[in-house]
Amino acid sequence: MCFAIFTALFCVGSLFSITAKNEPNVILIY
Repeated sequence: MCFAIFTALFCVGSLFSITAKNEPNVILIY
């Protein structure tokens, strides 16, 4: 269960990183 949550957070973090590189404005929202 914990591993599944960690994997989900890791995937979201990766997508957020890619989005932040493409759109710097996302960093301001974060």
